[in-house]
Amino acid sequence: MDADHLAHRQSRWARAGRRALRSGRIGQAPIGWIRIGAAAVLSAALAGCGHLPGGLLRPLGAADKQIVGDPRSSQRDAGRASSHQLDGAAPAPTDPSNDPADDREILARATVTDAHGRKLSVWSRAPAGSPQRWRYGDLERIAERPADQRASLHRWTKAADLVTAGNAAIVLTRWGDSSGTAVLPRVVRAAHLPVAMRCAAAEALASLDTHEAAESLRGLLSEYLSEHPAAICPPELAAELLIACAPLADESTDAVYLRALANRSPEVRWAAVQRWRRAGEPPDEVVALHDDNDPRVRAAVLDILCRAQHPESLDRCLHALRDVDLKVRLAAAAGLGTLRGDARARRALVELLSSDHSETMRAAAVAALANGGWPDDALAAATDSSWRVRETAAKQLGRSNGRTARRAAQRLLADASSRVQQAAIAGVAQWPIEESGELLLAAMESTSPAVRRDAADALAQRWPASRRFSSDAGPEQRSQALAELRREFRRQYPAATAAQVDSAAPADATSADTLQRNEAIGKQIEQLGSLDVIERRRAAGELVRLAADSPLSPEATERIYQRAAAESDPLVWQNLLQAVAGGGPASHQLAYVGLSHPSADVRRRACELLARDPSPAHRTALAPALADRHTAVVAAALHALAAGGQIDDRESVKRLLGHPNGQVCFEAAAALALVGDAAGPAALERLAYSDDPHLQRQAAELMGRLGLREFVPALIHMLDGQVSVQRAALAALPLCVGYDVAETPPDRPADPASGSVSHPAEEPENAMPRNTSDRIARWKRWAAQNR
Repeated sequence: MDADHLAHRQSRWARAGRRALRSGRIGQAPIGWIRIGAAAVLSAALAGCGHLPGGLLRPLGAADKQIVGDPRSSQRDAGRASSHQLDGAAPAPTDPSNDPADDREILARATVTDAHGRKLSVWSRAPAGSPQRWRYGDLERIAERPADQRASLHRWTKAADLVTAGNAAIVLTRWGDSSGTAVLPRVVRAAHLPVAMRCAAAEALASLDTHEAAESLRGLLSEYLSEHPAAICPPELAAELLIACAPLADESTDAVYLRALANRSPEVRWAAVQRWRRAGEPPDEVVALHDDNDPRVRAAVLDILCRAQHPESLDRCLHALRDVDLKVRLAAAAGLGTLRGDARARRALVELLSSDHSETMRAAAVAALANGGWPDDALAAATDSSWRVRETAAKQLGRSNGRTARRAAQRLLADASSRVQQAAIAGVAQWPIEESGELLLAAMESTSPAVRRDAADALAQRWPASRRFSSDAGPEQRSQALAELRREFRRQYPAATAAQVDSAAPADATSADTLQRNEAIGKQIEQLGSLDVIERRRAAGELVRLAADSPLSPEATERIYQRAAAESDPLVWQNLLQAVAGGGPASHQLAYVGLSHPSADVRRRACELLARDPSPAHRTALAPALADRHTAVVAAALHALAAGGQIDDRESVKRLLGHPNGQVCFEAAAALALVGDAAGPAALERLAYSDDPHLQRQAAELMGRLGLREFVPALIHMLDGQVSVQRAALAALPLCVGYDVAETPPDRPADPASGSVSHPAEEPENAMPRNTSDRIARWKRWAAQNR
């Protein structure tokens, strides 16, 4: 057994031997304990984790007290070693056993073994929005400890085991400590380690603002991505190195980035493009990628062209508004907003706002119009049918306070959605007090406590006299207080009344429309108390229709929740659950009640409502549904748990992997995979061999979403399935491999990890696939060559 195994696989008997050694009681212990204690200290010395006291290397046959030596010498050695610690609260380097055993195990781990005996990396991509791009959950828990609870990890960066040294160096880097800098390049170069861990090391190296780290990154970039690389670089690592070196890029590295723009991996091309985000006018090679076959690359190129105000940026953005991929269209809309003063850009955005069927695109057009200097055009969205678009318009109120803005503000402050009202309050609060005061006083009349509170707080910051208004008081007290505040405000700011006159009529019309709708909603809610079940069903159906125009307000949702408590009819319940979707906490409470309804359809609808508005808070209410006797309810509950992103009792979900219903099996596998449990991907691969094409197609689509290379064999198998399964597998394979093999020129390497090359002589160079059968044949040929 080598030093690494001795250092990191200590048994509890070895640790006990060390404790006896330090206490000086080893002379009275059995000879087996003496050997264990000596072996423990010897292993610590071999691993570079502590100081070996004199006398411990004498033959085992010597007297016990000679083997042990003077206990006080060990204490002196520990004292000397402690002077080298950076963290005074951490245990001394002479005593690695004081570190929690599970910490040492976590540091020494690079892979885990799944149920099929396959090794999977403990490192994976972090979710969007995370501070790092790569994560290892157990290691993050060590890194996130408070400073006074952190063990000293400096000695572990000197461990002979590169996995332990590398993980320790990454944690130290996240603490802002550069003492592990020398280890990180070794981890990046270690081809036997998982690619994800090598990427995490490169990311950690890039986070260090030191000359040594910068030189190491430049060396790695040249080593792996030069014209004649010293080693084959997986696409993920190549992309990470390109991103890490982008801030350091100069003329000496431009050749590397330009060459990477032609890489067959879209991930590498996307990473290479980032070099020109803040580097002035992009070269022609970047501009040429505006029609790349990967949407992320196309979107990134549009962003770069518009940042640089490139001459082709307008034409490229106008063309991209018709792109098949949403994120490219969103990038085009945002790009048009950077071309301030361009009449063609303005016309395109106004047309987009009035004609696009996607509320996401209309909201993007609103934001772009405001950014482009056309706030009045953006505020025209105050009448949009989608509350999300109206909310985006409300957020632009702070950019303008003219007549159009005042009219839009009156309409938005009276909106049926409290979120729109709150956004409008935040925008109006940025106006001068003479123009915002009357509007905020009007918003303080809202029936929503949150809206009243926000309006009162905004006004109090500008006009302290309004602090005597209590948003939690009764209706009569609030009405009386507002009347007094209005009189006082108009005496203090007489110009404020005139500022509202020219926008009064549209506001009255808006208030009338809102009042009429609110009255209709209130009437239907009252009908829910009817003794006639037909009337209650009709009222619930009408509420669904009204909610389709715009979401019901939180107040209406709260009233429906109160009425539903006494409802027993399943059809009424199903319609109510549909009507209150997106209604905030009250809709969640209604769904929680629905989870215990006698009707399976109601329980299923309740799960679906919680899935549409996901939150980890739902998991406690959803847990009992996993044992429901109806499979549709179980499947819907699993889907909602996965959407929430957190599962407490994973064992219960794992037991459902063997459920006789295939849809339940898929939802269980999906839930585990989406929360990062290794059992999920393995179960998805098993579903690839199902006889049910619907399950196969769902499995293929989720495999593409997860993008794990281990799914490739299962996806290749599904190429022999039905047409819908084949299409799903063909769409997922490029996401798992990193590029589309079927569209790769035949003179390029088939697999960056293996370096094998495909030269299909029967196909002309750069020939595109003729049809689906041709694509399938190319993927199968590639899989056979890279088996």
